[in-house]
Amino acid sequence: MCLRMGYSFNDGGVENGRTQMSFVAEAFRYAANNGAVAINYSFGSSSGGGIEAATDYAVSKGVVICAAAGNDGNSSSFGYLQLRPDVICVASTNSSDFKSGFSNYGTPVDVSAPGSSILSTISNHYVPGYTVYSGTSMATPHVVGLVGLIRSLNPLLSRQDVVDLIVNNTDNIDALNPSYAGLLGSGRINAARSTQNIASANFVALPAFGEVPLTVQFNDSSLTPPTAWHWDFGDGDSSQIQNPVHIYTTPGTYSVTLRVETAIGTGTRTKLNFVAALADTMTVQDTTAVAGRKCMLTIWGRNTQPLSEIVLPLVVSHVTDVAYMDSVVTTGCRTSYFEGNTVVFDNAFFGEKAIRLIANAGGGSPPLAPGYGPIARVWFRLQNSASKNDSVVVSVGPLGSYSFQTITPTLTFTPHFQTGTLVVAGKIGDLNLDGLTDVFDLTSLINLVFAGGASPDPEELGDVNCDGIFDVLDVVQLIDYIFSGGIAPCM
Repeated sequence: MCLRMGYSFNDGGVENGRTQMSFVAEAFRYAANNGAVAINYSFGSSSGGGIEAATDYAVSKGVVICAAAGNDGNSSSFGYLQLRPDVICVASTNSSDFKSGFSNYGTPVDVSAPGSSILSTISNHYVPGYTVYSGTSMATPHVVGLVGLIRSLNPLLSRQDVVDLIVNNTDNIDALNPSYAGLLGSGRINAARSTQNIASANFVALPAFGEVPLTVQFNDSSLTPPTAWHWDFGDGDSSQIQNPVHIYTTPGTYSVTLRVETAIGTGTRTKLNFVAALADTMTVQDTTAVAGRKCMLTIWGRNTQPLSEIVLPLVVSHVTDVAYMDSVVTTGCRTSYFEGNTVVFDNAFFGEKAIRLIANAGGGSPPLAPGYGPIARVWFRLQNSASKNDSVVVSVGPLGSYSFQTITPTLTFTPHFQTGTLVVAGKIGDLNLDGLTDVFDLTSLINLVFAGGASPDPEELGDVNCDGIFDVLDVVQLIDYIFSGGIAPCM
């Protein structure tokens, strides 16, 4: 994690950086409280500002603190942190293992690491780039990286175990630097030697995700030959064989742990959210509608994973002769809070439209929690000429470069999609659904309006003027249409 503890300022016409030890102390505590296993401190230091207590706290939480020795080329310009025995003080060497000319040296130094002409990323007022820097500030990150490597191989090691593995497995460079013998720490760090005697565990699995019931083959790939295996599959089940097969029967995301016993100790590896057992579906709800009217199909989603993004390329059949495809919206849906709702492919005239829904488009909205409910709604207008039992079918793409998929914080997959059908129930004014608009329909409408007769199914068939109610105005318009060639229903 990158923690900002300082600020830039105009130093006599030159941009420079500055911090306060109270800021450093705050950063140390934040790092310790949020899972950091090591701290890279490439800066000068002094006591005060709460740094003493903050360093004690970080060390007590198992954090390995690495501090740059300084670039004054002497043995006396060490800061408070560099002098602490529980902080790894790092001097700089060049590519030939000679002490870098600028590097401080002396008894406070614990180890050395490459710090001359190091290629690095930079940010120049938020413009990213690369450059070459030299300094003990470039050497220290090498040590921090080695801490991370050791921790990744065996997170069970104590803080002191990690420090000892680094300090006690360096390459002695005193013979190359006789003027600084004993003043460059135990030597230049050696990642291979520091990690060769670590009891480590590792494993692979195929497939790592799929539909329930999901059968997964786990295979031990530990670097140190194990003599015993202890698997925790994350669903309450376990195994003690080397390469077990496990079946996940309940949808969910599972963290898996392997602990191995070896000749040199115990190693463990936990892979968070490693297996995803899926039962995700999207279903288009079948519906009926009346010719000449707007109507809507709802896409229902059941997700067992938190969804951060949904790409929905919809393909609708028989669009031009039965219906016009209008819009795809999330109003009233579970995804209505999503920050991103973009049409990424639009050929609606031919029934093709793809939308991309993003939960967090920069505003920090959370992924869609597992659950069931509407995901999106597709609006149509049925053609006036559409006949009873005409239909359109809604399915998914691909469209252009977009294919149907859902994206979680950890994986991308394609759920089951069940197509849905919009069926034309009839035309407005054709109350008896015989395909004609005639006196028999008029009789039914008069009976409905004046005698409380039965409503047509669907009721829209009797709303001749499309004002949402059944009354004498509907009767008048239908009489005029049938007997005098007047305005057609819903015109």
